[in-house]
Amino acid sequence: MTILDRHIAARFFTNFALLFTILFVFAVSIDVILQLDSFTKAVQSSGKTGITALVEFGRAVLDFHGPQLFQFYSYMLGLVSVGAAGFTLAQMVRTRELVAIMSGGASLLRVGLVIVACATALNVLQLFNQELLLPRLAPFLVRDHSQVLSGSAARFSVPLTRDGRGQLLRAGSLNPETGEIVMLLMIERDGKGSAVARVEATSAHWNPGRGAYELTGGLRSVRRGLADEPVAGGVEDVQPIDIVTTDLSPEALKVRRYTQYAQMLSLKQLREMREQGGVEPRLLARLTYLRLASIVVNLLVLVASLPFFLLREPKSLLQQSIACALFGVPASLGSLVAMSMDVPGLAPAVSVFLPAAILLPIAIGRIGAIKT
Repeated sequence: MTILDRHIAARFFTNFALLFTILFVFAVSIDVILQLDSFTKAVQSSGKTGITALVEFGRAVLDFHGPQLFQFYSYMLGLVSVGAAGFTLAQMVRTRELVAIMSGGASLLRVGLVIVACATALNVLQLFNQELLLPRLAPFLVRDHSQVLSGSAARFSVPLTRDGRGQLLRAGSLNPETGEIVMLLMIERDGKGSAVARVEATSAHWNPGRGAYELTGGLRSVRRGLADEPVAGGVEDVQPIDIVTTDLSPEALKVRRYTQYAQMLSLKQLREMREQGGVEPRLLARLTYLRLASIVVNLLVLVASLPFFLLREPKSLLQQSIACALFGVPASLGSLVAMSMDVPGLAPAVSVFLPAAILLPIAIGRIGAIKT
């Protein structure tokens, strides 16, 4: 790496860090102002007063928004990369560094190549963030403001939910951290959808090796057939039961409860969920391909945005910045929305990469039009 490359890379990373920090602090500040009551209640429940209450308030903000730093990085990487590139090149235009580079016989494309290489490194870092950090932080990221300082997402009830075999599962409460269920109800049904048996248990614990819930105090009640003599309540023998098999694992139930939870799982976890079932396969396939597609879209939007600032002749930087924003923001956000949508009739592998296919000729055309 030459001195010029190191100079451009240092400026880009510095601008990226500054811009990312400013945006994150701004977002946290707005949220703290809007949810001040929630943070105040969390401090009051701790019983702290005076200076210690202020320290506890800071700890509450850090407890809730600290894990969101990594999620914010995942969401804002593309836009912040474009912003950092814009600031870097605008500084070089204002100080006539691009003129000096061309005078030395170097192409402006060389400057853009360094920035793209730096952005690629940041996207590779996002892969590590997605595969190693976000899955561990997922229980903290699905909390709402009423659960500040609670450690992880609170228990939630599970309404009647159909599994892959047509059974219906209901839970009085599910602990999202341990996967334990209290007051489990499982309704077994025949091919016509009629209930044939009911399983109840005071508690249940998921056994991933067996793909089933191990029950505590489990009882299975079976209805009589039509040829049998009915009894009171229409239920015959009640027998103990130790286990029920279903594809509705705690992970599957959390995905159904929190729409953003699946987006934070690693590729290994998504693959395991596809094998276990319980979650729509198209959703899991789309999230799997989204990992690579988002990187491609981030880089293509960046490449298409560089010509706004890789200028041979002086131009108004304000106008160029507005034009870049009018292109970059809709392109990034629109691509994210399009990649997240399920397009009927198209395989997830095709629909997820549609925005990249549209951006590719735009980026090639934009780069080819640079005067250097």
